[in-house]
Amino acid sequence: MSDRLYKAFVLRTPGVWQFVVEVVKAHAQAYIDRDKPLLVIITSQEHDATDGQRAYWQGVLLPRIADEIPDEDGELHPVAYWHEKLVLEFLGMDEKVSESGKIRRQRKSTARGKISVGDFNDLITRTQVWAANQGMELD
Repeated sequence: MSDRLYKAFVLRTPGVWQFVVEVVKAHAQAYIDRDKPLLVIITSQEHDATDGQRAYWQGVLLPRIADEIPDEDGELHPVAYWHEKLVLEFLGMDEKVSESGKIRRQRKSTARGKISVGDFNDLITRTQVWAANQGMELD
C-alpha cells in the first residue's frame, strides 16, 4: 500500500457521499495502524487549491506519468513538460485584455491564488482518466 493517497470528490448527489464513505472505510484503518492517519478536508469548490492537491500533482501523479508514459513522439519527457502539456490540455487558456485593447492569451495557472480546489480537482481527475487510458495503473 502506498503512503500517499489522494482522492477528491465533488458532492453533487447522495451517491457520491456514499462513495466517499466507502473510500474512507477501505483505507482509514490501515493508515491509522501505520500511525499515518488520513486527513479529511471539507471545502467549497471555490477555495484556493490545497497543498495536498499540489503535492499529489507535483510529487506523485506527474512523476509517474513522466516515468511511464511516452508522448506522441515515443519519448519519455520530464515532469515540467507534462505539467505544461496537461494543464494546457485540461484547463485551457485565459484571455486578458490590456488597457490598450490588446488580447493576451496564456495557459491557465496552477499557482497559489490562481486556481480553485474545484478546478485543481478537475485537472487531477481528468489527468488520471487520461493516464489510465494510456495504460498507467492508478491506486
